[in-house]
Amino acid sequence: MYDISISRFKWNTLKLPEDFNIAPATGYCSPGMDVNFVVSFQPTRHDSLIEGNVSVYNFYLYIYAQCLIFGENLVPYSYNIRQT
Repeated sequence: MYDISISRFKWNTLKLPEDFNIAPATGYCSPGMDVNFVVSFQPTRHDSLIEGNVSVYNFYLYIYAQCLIFGENLVPYSYNIRQT
């Protein structure tokens, strides 16, 4: 268990491949404050499965993605996991 009064955070990205980015990676959050995190996927290779995880305190985020070739067109995609 961790102390919820801790207000600074820093994601542990050691197990996150370079294909993913999370922002903000470090910051501050006070009680009652909302912080939105954006996870970006910019693949550097075509692979059937690219996976990784990040953590902060006792919270873990597991990320899975797939990169496929669809001709020469880029197919943008975004998805909100949770928003209040």
